[in-house]
Amino acid sequence: FSNKKSDKALTTFQVWFDAGQPKKELPFLLQYFGIPKMPYMRYENTLIIHPLEARFKFPRGYKGRNIFAYIRIYEKYDRSCFETEKPLKLFNNGKSDFYTTRYQYHVEHPYFNEECVIHLPIDLPLTSILKVDFIHASLKKDSKQIRQLCGTAICPLANLDGSFISEGVHSFGISFTDTPTEKIEPTDSNRFTFEVIWRSSIYTSSCTIASLYKGKIDIDHFDITQKNLNALITHLYPVLDILLEKIGAGQKEAFELLMKILSFFKEDRNKKNGRRK
Repeated sequence: FSNKKSDKALTTFQVWFDAGQPKKELPFLLQYFGIPKMPYMRYENTLIIHPLEARFKFPRGYKGRNIFAYIRIYEKYDRSCFETEKPLKLFNNGKSDFYTTRYQYHVEHPYFNEECVIHLPIDLPLTSILKVDFIHASLKKDSKQIRQLCGTAICPLANLDGSFISEGVHSFGISFTDTPTEKIEPTDSNRFTFEVIWRSSIYTSSCTIASLYKGKIDIDHFDITQKNLNALITHLYPVLDILLEKIGAGQKEAFELLMKILSFFKEDRNKKNGRRK
């Protein structure tokens, strides 16, 4: 490539890999790099939510000691549509629009130990939110209201840059209004905590990959590290397809990004004959 800032034209280049004899029966990059084969072999599109804990700072008029939660996902949920928007049927293999946690008796700060599996559509919008309603269930026979809303957590699933909520543990504040539509900042005494696990060939928590899917290459905000490498592994083959196409079209940034990605597999290149034993 030309190093002159004023020269936007790209010169012809060649790349050599001293990796011994390639295995011709494998796809080209697999001949030289120990790239995992798994993403190429299967498709999945699942989001897993592990509810962990809920802590409440109840205002006057609210109470909760026998608590369970309804978990729902909406394409959009704000003041313009909260009365009419219906939750998506993504639970129980698309048969239900909500997930119900286990009921906990006489516990003001419930801890959860369950797995909520969400089968996602292929067109989930960036406006999607996770809505968790906490319900107090009365056990008194003379109770006027057997089930009473005692708090709601609103959790956006996507970011403005096109990426989705990252894997790991997240906390969102709990609201105590009848019609909550916005997320609340968490505190030590008022929060819902849950873990996110992605198993999706479509959606990514990496803004680098999300930008690439939009046709853009953002070297300055490269966010892939050894810790979140799984976000790359899951999308590795479509990412490589896009980069190689852009390299063929003469885009310098695509080659730079490819080198950054291949740097995560340098151990394989340094082994004898370029392959792991």
